[in-house]
Amino acid sequence: NKTNGAVLWKSAPFHDAAREGVVENASYVSPILVQVGARRLLIGASLRHLYCVDAGTGARQWTQPMPTSYSVLAMMPALVGDAVFMSAPHGKGGRLWRLKESGDSVNAEEIWTFIWYNDNLPSIPIEKQPTWHYFPDHELVFWRNSWNDNATAFAFKNGPPEGHGANEASKNFPEWRLSSGHAHPDSGS
Repeated sequence: NKTNGAVLWKSAPFHDAAREGVVENASYVSPILVQVGARRLLIGASLRHLYCVDAGTGARQWTQPMPTSYSVLAMMPALVGDAVFMSAPHGKGGRLWRLKESGDSVNAEEIWTFIWYNDNLPSIPIEKQPTWHYFPDHELVFWRNSWNDNATAFAFKNGPPEGHGANEASKNFPEWRLSSGHAHPDSGS
């Protein structure tokens, strides 16, 4: 309750069946508040799952597994029209789910999955990989003098913290707060 601080609702703990019922801990991101039809929902992440609860009651609507190498979901979910996107940077790529009302609940229907691995690409030995790359959206250059263990490497960034694309998109969404906390390397220095 915003006037007296009393708890209005509390979600039940989420027990991960894949890990013998261990209770999932919260992740590093804040949930997002979205509206589907007349329903207000909170969509957030535990360490290994994306979840959705009813913002008025706390009732869990759905969960989706998002396995990662380090049991960390550090990317905030994003609403894209009537769908939610989530990426697991140390996991199996990004996924997009369409949110649909179904009676008394809201379901998440997977639309697509972006997987970072493409076995149609030829394998190239590391020593034949370029030793630099420029990312124009972020005005970011990564460079190294070789692929040896003792190589000298640096990165130089001169663009907006989240990139030109996000900077332009944010003008259409005044409530969007850019989070440059992980816009490495040493943004602005």
